[in-house]
Parts: sequence; structure tokens; C-alpha cells
Amino acid sequence: MGPSIGALHKLCDKIFSVKTCLMLFRQMLERLSSLHAVGIIHRDIKPDNFVVDFTLPHREIHIIDMGLAKRYLHKGQHIPYNTDIPRIGSLRYMSKHVHNSVEPSRRDDLYSLLFTVVYLCKGYLPWGLTTDHKFKSLDRRDKYDYIAKLKAIPHSKLVADITCKEGPCRSGSCSFKKMLIEMFMYTDKLAFTDSIDYPRLLTMVDTCFKEHGYKNDANWDWLKHFI
Repeated sequence: MGPSIGALHKLCDKIFSVKTCLMLFRQMLERLSSLHAVGIIHRDIKPDNFVVDFTLPHREIHIIDMGLAKRYLHKGQHIPYNTDIPRIGSLRYMSKHVHNSVEPSRRDDLYSLLFTVVYLCKGYLPWGLTTDHKFKSLDRRDKYDYIAKLKAIPHSKLVADITCKEGPCRSGSCSFKKMLIEMFMYTDKLAFTDSIDYPRLLTMVDTCFKEHGYKNDANWDWLKHFI
């Protein structure tokens, strides 16, 4: 395996273009779909847990680190809803449900993936900027609660400062932002045991590719550092 997406993101000054984010997003959705299809949830989706092929041009993205993974199906039955479990996963990317000590399910992997894509495109998430003295003085539990409140910001505000000046976005209407907002809204409506309509999500990504005039050609932002 090659370097992680997290490492490559740092190599590009923690900003990926919309094209690279779309190419990554499509493959990440496919990997997550395959994992969920065999009854497993990852529970720690983040940039460092996706890696590229060892050889250039890094056409394939792989999901790694199954240390926190768990079967959500047992003998064909979904695991029970539980509201009294320790928070699991990486604080920056965990869903609002996990913040509230709810048992993770497939929807929470999708939330984490959406936060990951926003982070890769923007270079930060609002709750990752909590460097004020008040926050630093909080204990671990209060920090989790504080960040959980920050994650309640409207999805439109979360993606507002994503920069895209290509395709339809030149006129001020960004289909990439609209796609992300629609996906967040879709995920908001998922119940604990709901399956994810991956064909629908992949179609949305493909539509966004076409509207921007992009080709899914593995011409990643980081290749300029290797060639």
C-alpha cells in the first residue's frame, strides 16, 4: 500500500481541488458500500484510514485500520439501538449520534465520510478551530459536548466557503456544494437500522462530475509532487 490520503493532503497544503475530492469521494463510497454489504461498520472513517496504491498513478483507493470495526448484523439481525456506550472513533469526524453516546451504525460511517470530504476540500472543519482558552480548560467530556454543539451548524454554512471556480460554479452556483448539502440531509433522515442507498449517492457524484466537465482520470492533485 502507498501513503494515506491524510499524508497526501498535508503534501498539498491541506487543500484538495473539487476534482480530486470527487474522485476520492466516489471510491470511498464504493469501499464503504462493500464493507457494509458484508455486515461490517468501520466506526473510524477519516483521511488517515484511506490509502492509495503503492505504484503511480495511484488509481485505487483502499480502506484500512479495522481496529474499531464491528459487525452490525448478527445472524441476519441488526444490532440493537443503545444510548449508553463510550464514544467511538475520531472526534473530528464522528457523527452527532456518536457524540451523544448512541451505538454507531451505517449512517454514522456515512456522516464521518461526508465530514472527511468537507475537510479534504476546505482544509479544516469549524470544530477543529477550537483553540480558545475556555476550550482548553475543559475536561475531555466537556470538550466532546462542546464540539457536538458546534456540529449542529447548518449544512449550508459548513460547506459555504468551499472554493470552486470551475464549470457551473463560475456563475456562483456550485453543484458540488449542493450535492454535499443534499447528502447531509439524506443522512440526517436515516434511522439507526436503515441501509444506505449507495447507487443514489454514486449517481449524485457522477452527475457532479459531468456538470463540472471533469474526467475521473486519476489525475490527483498530489501527483505533481511525485512526477
